[in-house]
Amino acid sequence: MNSIIIIHNDEKISRAEYNGLESLQKGVGGYIEVGGVRSFKLGGREVRVILYCDEEYLLKNDGKQVKINALASSLVNNPIYGNVVLIKEGTGEEEDPFDDKECDELINQLKAYRKENWAGELYKLHKRYDGVIKL
Repeated sequence: MNSIIIIHNDEKISRAEYNGLESLQKGVGGYIEVGGVRSFKLGGREVRVILYCDEEYLLKNDGKQVKINALASSLVNNPIYGNVVLIKEGTGEEEDPFDDKECDELINQLKAYRKENWAGELYKLHKRYDGVIKL
């Protein structure tokens, strides 16, 4: 199956079938924008992965209590709110979805990273960025 990975705002990690732009927008809950790019080692090689987020998340949540997506934010050293979709950077105009093996490998890496960093970096991001958004 061609898949994308979703890091949910509560740091849960899941996979979804990739079927183009619609699946990216569904994963983030709105219009997509690049939140960052990061390289991961998958199958013994470096793979560049794009992290897409909802470009209007803060506007949609103005005046509401929000939590940062600490796991995604820590991967790209940039505050990101809402769900984040991960997909491989393509060689042309289109992104490349993960195959099953790559998807499993990256999900395992993300879960291990989350477990190792929960009490440190991820907790600090929550303390710093969680709160009511006022635009």
